[in-house]
Amino acid sequence: MLRKSRIGASGLSRWFRHVEIAIFSLVSLVFFHSAYRLLVNAGGDYAPSETRTAAAQALRANRGLAAAIDRDAAAVRAVAPQDPEQTGYIPYRTQCKTGGESLQTSAPRIRIVGTPCGMRAPASAPSPASASLTQSRVENSTTQYVATVFNDPVTREFSTDFIPLDAGTNRIRMEFKYGNGSTHPATLTVVRK
Repeated sequence: MLRKSRIGASGLSRWFRHVEIAIFSLVSLVFFHSAYRLLVNAGGDYAPSETRTAAAQALRANRGLAAAIDRDAAAVRAVAPQDPEQTGYIPYRTQCKTGGESLQTSAPRIRIVGTPCGMRAPASAPSPASASLTQSRVENSTTQYVATVFNDPVTREFSTDFIPLDAGTNRIRMEFKYGNGSTHPATLTVVRK
């Protein structure tokens, strides 16, 4: 009589354990290979090593990762076309003129950048703590859109997100408040064709 060979319950569970370990090892290998390719980028179009270098320099300079991203974005803007038809927005550097500023454009959005109104011009001059910028507000009164304002304490400049423009006249009100209680308003009138 032939005896049937049976794999016992413990033998079967041991076999499954080896299969589970093999699958886990394979998945781990794929994950670590993907992470390595993402960080080192062996031959892709995107060069994250340049971004990592800029980010590391910004972090060493106590400026944070956002400064490195700003620097990379500035490099892209330097070579990117500024035609509103291609970019979908127009960048505008405010001069904080007391009588107001005006601009005509065909762009559907605007991004405002510059030194906050009331801030001393030289970025290298330290400002007293009582005169530090405490609040920035930029609003398109025509569309009731309140922009997000990004303040950079190192360069002492601000930038807004993309502010949507209605066809016709758009009144944009900027207001900068400081720790010493002073408020510096400015207006920009944008006529969208």
